[in-house]
Amino acid sequence: MANGKTEDELAQLQYLHEIYVQQYGGIINELERYSMLRESLSRSSETAEKVKSIENSPILLGIDAGAFIEVKAGAISSIITSVGAGYMVEKSVEDAMAFIKANADKSREVVASLVKEKEKVEREIVNIEYRIGELQQR
Repeated sequence: MANGKTEDELAQLQYLHEIYVQQYGGIINELERYSMLRESLSRSSETAEKVKSIENSPILLGIDAGAFIEVKAGAISSIITSVGAGYMVEKSVEDAMAFIKANADKSREVVASLVKEKEKVEREIVNIEYRIGELQQR
């Protein structure tokens, strides 16, 4: 009877282990996605801060596959920002900078939360692996 109980417990632990491993993979994917978002927001913020310095100056405009055309920037009074779901909104330079900063702050909070969750799941995986090892040695 004890052997059947051990086998059941082992099967349950292996099932839990698989669930936690899948959850861990999902968290890692989200961390990578937010890492790319943070890099993008950082570049947007840097560009927005320099926007006044490029007014009425020649700039290179990327057109794809490493090709550029030289254009002259006029007066810059607004920035078009993505607000999600494929929608873009025109904002003043100051409002766009504040919007970008707020998104960067939110992404930092999400990353911190994901890191805590990742550490929690890692601990659970280690605990389950330890318990599986104990059961297998019986």
